[in-house]
Amino acid sequence: MKIIPKPIFKFTLLIFLLLLSFGSCKPLATCIHMPSGSIGLHFNEEQEIEVFAAEYYSCDYLKVDSGQVYNFIVKDKSSWIDLWKTCDAKGYSNRLLKEKKKRVDADCFTLCGTTGICDKLSFIISDSLFNYEVNQGGDLHFFANDHKNPFFYKNNKGSIKIKVYRVR
Repeated sequence: MKIIPKPIFKFTLLIFLLLLSFGSCKPLATCIHMPSGSIGLHFNEEQEIEVFAAEYYSCDYLKVDSGQVYNFIVKDKSSWIDLWKTCDAKGYSNRLLKEKKKRVDADCFTLCGTTGICDKLSFIISDSLFNYEVNQGGDLHFFANDHKNPFFYKNNKGSIKIKVYRVR
């Protein structure tokens, strides 16, 4: 029996795991904190949610129904880090990731949200978004707009705190 050297085995395993993650709307959960799970807001209620940069989709999320309207406001001085680049919820320009980000029309590390955990239903929040009407009920998650492949979220650090207000 031929033994595969450890570095080659690790590389092969990494490639295999990366291939499994492409095209999936539901990557394996990578919560880096104890999630509080689902939160539902009533009319005129607000909730602060901490969105961690290393989570492909936030582990804390809102239960929303079609037709509900929300405002999102990032708390002052919130920032997160992509490898070595520190930025706020507006993100930063990264030409290397042009078409490889979850949202190609938003800067790298821009704060985004999505109903369900699928990029096709995502929307841009940045540092604020007002009067966002939910067009499909479900779980509203948040994320830093990074590479489509969940592997690239492992080098992210920090979090952004966002206040969510239910307007209607």
